[in-house]
Amino acid sequence: MLFVKPLMVSVTLLFTAGFCHLALADTAALDEAKAKLSSGQIDQARELFLQHKTMPEALVYLARIAMDDNLDQAEEWIEKAVKLAPDNAQAYFIRGRVMGQQASNAVFSALSYAKKSKASFIKAVELQPTEIDYRIGMMQFYLQAPSIAGGDIEAAKQQVKAIQQLDGKAGVKAEVDFLVATDAREQAHALLAQAQVDYPTSPDFYFKAGVLQLAEEKFALAMDNFSKASQLEVSEQKDLQTKYAAMYQLGRAAVLSKTNLEQGVSALSQYIDNAPIDSAAVPKHWAQFRLANLYVLQNNKADAKSIYQGLTKVDDKRLQKEVKQAMQSL
Repeated sequence: MLFVKPLMVSVTLLFTAGFCHLALADTAALDEAKAKLSSGQIDQARELFLQHKTMPEALVYLARIAMDDNLDQAEEWIEKAVKLAPDNAQAYFIRGRVMGQQASNAVFSALSYAKKSKASFIKAVELQPTEIDYRIGMMQFYLQAPSIAGGDIEAAKQQVKAIQQLDGKAGVKAEVDFLVATDAREQAHALLAQAQVDYPTSPDFYFKAGVLQLAEEKFALAMDNFSKASQLEVSEQKDLQTKYAAMYQLGRAAVLSKTNLEQGVSALSQYIDNAPIDSAAVPKHWAQFRLANLYVLQNNKADAKSIYQGLTKVDDKRLQKEVKQAMQSL
């Protein structure tokens, strides 16, 4: 009996060491998968996440990846994630986004999906009330959903106030989105103009002003703001994403306005060559399509045709429709 206790301790230590080793291995594998996703190696990242699909974090990333091309699969992954980790705020936030997209695409089940989306955003905010992205998701749901599905202008306004208390700059962005969604465009323009003075090194408010002006077909003003956003020196990842998003929109504005073609070609080329890959970014094949559009406007049909032909292999139904129409018009 004297040997029983030491033996039990040694077995416990052995198992503890083994579990620690496995945890470190899992963490390293997830870090590798995230790195591949950030660098645009989506297929390789997906395979690595699939190898760890019993882990909630891997399931959340699998859902995020699937949102781009398979919402039903994304729904399956995220439901597994929240079941495994009922206190994971990020899982509920992504669930809110997935269910919101499902609601937009559904007919008979739209209301059910919308309720799930709302409940998920509420849960994410409850679990992590200081996370601004979760409150933005909640605000956008209240603004975009019809009242029968949970939309609520006053509730959206409360989220704007909460965001303003957490972060001044984020609060201004949230208020701009609120004003645009509620058709207070003059106030939105005025707020954006002041924000450009208050935050001159941030690309956000030049970008948001450009998006609003582009929607109003004020092409020259939009392109000027996109140009300013894309020329700023930035260091933070979110600012870098906004800077490159401005480059894409600058090229798109050149296509729509049929003006400043060289500037548009330069912006899209930089986007294609240098923009970081992110799940929220415009896919680079769309930038290639816009670039081909500009080549057509420049009467450079050979290069345009070459790009169009290369895009026929991309798995994007909406893009394929646009490419087919563009090639027929050459």
